[in-house]
Amino acid sequence: MEPETNERPTTRLRSSERPWQPGLHLVGAFLLAFASAASTSACGESTKPGTTGIVDTADGGPTDTGTVDPPDSGADDVGAASLCAPQSAECTSAVDCLGSGAFLSAPPSNCANCPEYSTTLCVAGTCQTPPRVPASAPHNLVFQVPTALRSSVKSFAGFIMDRTTSSGQRLACADFDLALEDDACTNIVDTRVLASIARTNESYTMTFTRFPAGRDVLMIVVGYEEEGAEGAAIGLSCTEYEVCETCEPKVQVIGGTPMSAL
Repeated sequence: MEPETNERPTTRLRSSERPWQPGLHLVGAFLLAFASAASTSACGESTKPGTTGIVDTADGGPTDTGTVDPPDSGADDVGAASLCAPQSAECTSAVDCLGSGAFLSAPPSNCANCPEYSTTLCVAGTCQTPPRVPASAPHNLVFQVPTALRSSVKSFAGFIMDRTTSSGQRLACADFDLALEDDACTNIVDTRVLASIARTNESYTMTFTRFPAGRDVLMIVVGYEEEGAEGAAIGLSCTEYEVCETCEPKVQVIGGTPMSAL
């Protein structure tokens, strides 16, 4: 049986045509979901990976698994401050940094609830284009799915959000409901999908590549009750992660936060 693979978008859309409407699809679910987020560091010490789950590697050889630290509470990060930069700033969202007529990168066409993304960021009111993780260093986020969800989850939508918003506010997993309310002011830097699940497993792998290096990010995976990331969102994993500035040319394996039922 063929292993699950996640797909990368190949087309681009204008921001005004974005199909993803988080306020309509996910806000109610995400408000309940972030009690068990975890932090990981790409540059910390590594241990050998476990034997459960599906871990795809570029060369089929062994990989290293990062360590997991307690998540930020989020209480000191955002508070009541706006996630959006003032209109007088160079930018209020990433699309402002792309130039006249430029598009955000489109999500996979077979993902109903995946956001658009950009590797150019609007951070603290200024446009930034950090160097990107090389293609030789794909990041495999391995996350567990609890027994209660395994027979119900039919697909996964995954994306990476930079932890710094256009106003300069720093997000934690616990703040993600606020990020959804002002999603145009956040920086989503990669989007992937496992559009269908051929077999039930204890854990799954979502592979991300070519997103900005040296940034603190949230790695988010949402489980859906239908294929193509459609239907109700029924599971959530959010992992706080520090991306390596100079990534070694090998697969990076991240022990993601176990998925919580919504």
